Amino acid sequence: MSDKYGRKRTMIWASILQFIAGFFSVFSQNYYQFLILRCLFGFSNGLVSPLTSCYTTEIVPESKRGKFFIHLNNIFALGEIVVILLAILFLDNLEEGNWRALLFCTSMPALAALYFSFKYLIESPRYRLCCTNNKLYQVFQELNHMGYLNNANFLELKDIEKEQLLVWGEASYQRQKDKIGSIRELFKGEDLPITLNLMVMWFSISFVYYGVMLMLPIILIQYNDKNELDYSFVQFLGIFLSSFVEFPSNLAAYFTIDNPKYGRKKSMFYSYLLCSLLCFIVFLTQTDAEVYITALRTTGLGLNSAVSRIGGILMPWISFYFFKFGNAGPFLGFSIVSGLSALCTYIIKFDTSNSKF
Repeated sequence: MSDKYGRKRTMIWASILQFIAGFFSVFSQNYYQFLILRCLFGFSNGLVSPLTSCYTTEIVPESKRGKFFIHLNNIFALGEIVVILLAILFLDNLEEGNWRALLFCTSMPALAALYFSFKYLIESPRYRLCCTNNKLYQVFQELNHMGYLNNANFLELKDIEKEQLLVWGEASYQRQKDKIGSIRELFKGEDLPITLNLMVMWFSISFVYYGVMLMLPIILIQYNDKNELDYSFVQFLGIFLSSFVEFPSNLAAYFTIDNPKYGRKKSMFYSYLLCSLLCFIVFLTQTDAEVYITALRTTGLGLNSAVSRIGGILMPWISFYFFKFGNAGPFLGFSIVSGLSALCTYIIKFDTSNSKF
């Protein structure tokens, strides 16, 4: 949608839907009402999630882009921890408690996102140049506005710079206009192997991430068979640990993602490989946004995000099947999926550390 209708407009409508679905979930009277509203909430989240990465790619300078992505991930992890603390406050355990109050609190960030989108969010200048051929005069106003926000001594764009941008934008638009928002284009030519590899990688991210978050409390409860710790405490502890450990991993990514020795591709490859090895060790012990052109960027991210949701949907059934291999059996499945993603990352032919797209 955002490749056709713009980043800002899509973000606003997605935030509206996210708030409405989240807020009215509080007042659900039966299972089917709740199911429909949570599906709408998930749909809106599937719109918002790729947009944040897309905006970062298009408005943050190349030299700062990688580290800015890490900051976004830290905010994501922080949000998870806040939700866990709210859950501890409102819920007795994962089966009982004031879930309506919890849903009410978790719907408020969408309202805040809607407010800030209206008040502060501007359309991506790169999108307006590369994917539209109207209102180009606004591009210069937006770029000058961004310049003043970052540097009070910013000098407005000169006429020759504006002309160069228009020429570049027109060339980009003519080259990409037939591809704007087309899912079919993701499976053509040089984009085909990229799309297939990224689909596997995104599937793996969702499968392993939510798998660990769901399965770790269950496994900890099984190991806590002597009731040494409170049942509800073990449940929340497993989810908290799954979220908190993102901070040290994000710290490692912060120092490697822009390092010439590693870059995007090697960082992902070693991360998937390490994840595969560690998950396999747990089993044994028993105790991108930059790779697509502007016209296809959010379409590609959206497709891969949808595939990752499929990973999250299939994860419980597959993970519970792996319990046949032991209490930590699901980690064998996580290891296999992560290893496959490491292979897909290795196959990708280029690194986007120096990408100009």
